[in-house]
Amino acid sequence: MVANSDLVTVLPKHLIASTGMTDALVWRELPFTLPAVHLDMLWHERDARSPAHKWLRKHLEGMNTTTLKAPTSD
Repeated sequence: MVANSDLVTVLPKHLIASTGMTDALVWRELPFTLPAVHLDMLWHERDARSPAHKWLRKHLEGMNTTTLKAPTSD
């Protein structure tokens, strides 16, 4: 975001605090429902056998839509 501009962004409400600008931001609910987001994983074949990549892919595959939902507390 650029201070003193007319720029607008759309981001999950629970990420506002991470901007470090909570007091300077104005937020509004969107006047429409956003569609679901489809996520894919891609990696280079050289990383296919990497233990670190295998671990990460295993844990990401284990996530479900409940895990990816925004927190419900304000």
